[in-house]
Amino acid sequence: MSKYENKDIEKLLSEMPQIKDQQTFDHYYDKIAEQLDENVPKRHKKPVWMPLLATAAGLFLAFIVGMQFFGSGSQMEDASTFDANMGQSTTEEREGSEVEKNTDDDANNFSSMDEAEHFNEDTAEDSGMESEITDVNLESKALYVDEDEANQFVTLYIPDHQLEYLVPVTVPNPTNQPYESIDYITEIFDQMDEFQSSLYEPIQYIGDHEDGQPIIEIDNDVTDEYVGGSSAENLLITGILSFFDQFGIDLVRFQSDQNETAMLSHFGEFDQLEVPEREPEIYRLKEVDEDRQSYLVPEQIEPSYTFEEALEMMKEGNETLDIKSTIYEDLELVINELDQQTVSIELDPSEPLEPSEDLLTMIEAILFTAKSYGYQYVEFDTEDSIDHLNQYLLNGSTEVPDYINPLTR
Repeated sequence: MSKYENKDIEKLLSEMPQIKDQQTFDHYYDKIAEQLDENVPKRHKKPVWMPLLATAAGLFLAFIVGMQFFGSGSQMEDASTFDANMGQSTTEEREGSEVEKNTDDDANNFSSMDEAEHFNEDTAEDSGMESEITDVNLESKALYVDEDEANQFVTLYIPDHQLEYLVPVTVPNPTNQPYESIDYITEIFDQMDEFQSSLYEPIQYIGDHEDGQPIIEIDNDVTDEYVGGSSAENLLITGILSFFDQFGIDLVRFQSDQNETAMLSHFGEFDQLEVPEREPEIYRLKEVDEDRQSYLVPEQIEPSYTFEEALEMMKEGNETLDIKSTIYEDLELVINELDQQTVSIELDPSEPLEPSEDLLTMIEAILFTAKSYGYQYVEFDTEDSIDHLNQYLLNGSTEVPDYINPLTR
């Protein structure tokens, strides 16, 4: 760089004569600047190898910088991958923690560790783990009890509102004397409009005869008010006899409230009635109210019908009486009696069985029908994926239930 400032150069230029050739202003500027610099001491000329060394150094530096650049890009990519994996891992851990927390919270709601373990098994199934067992919560129409609980429940026979069927309903025994529970029918079912419980209003259990038979008193003054017509009278008598049949009673005595012979307008006079021997029954579904509340109801059939024929009858319903079939119409059944207490039933559906209320109702209807034929066990056989439904084995032996239609309201 010249030690003269640009102003000095411009002053010298202004003193120059008029230029008449075609050389440019830049050309003269360079010439003058060169002349002004002649008096400035010249620097030592650089060695020839210096540019080469500088170039080599520059290339080496560029190589180092380039390697760092590409290395940084790779590290950034690895870091991004690492961060992504960490993010995914963190998300999975967080989700796992939330699932574990929810599972623990739900398990704590159970009353025992066994129930919690059962819940955890169900949770594993819901998460996609394969299992041969299907657990679903379906409303059962059957009740099993231990021997020491046998006296804690009783089955009452209540006519539906149209007085077409007697519906067996199981309730906790309201009294220490099982026979007295018949006096609580109107009280228990008073608020249930689907039943005509007032039919039992004129009757009362008053004790046992000296021979041990129960005695039922009928109030003749109110009989016609609550029990009008032959159908109602027949339902009342059948309900009373069916009630005592569960206790092994074979004879029931009757009397009026005046300690005289009992009488019903259409049934006539009577003082005792034998409890008929139980005949084979089929079980179908009776809808008893507008909400389609349904109960399993027994229908006696001729003893000449085989168990297999009885099951075939259960594939048909009766729309007029709001009776629905309980066995799938397209289901093939193969029946084999293994012994006097056990019958084998092979279920061969046209389509795979799915857990449902209908399937549960079918299984329970078959069990109750088998019970009416004297069987104690039913061994179901199916190649379907469902091993059991509620408490019932669909690929094994199942004991027939103790009680029917437990009251849940």
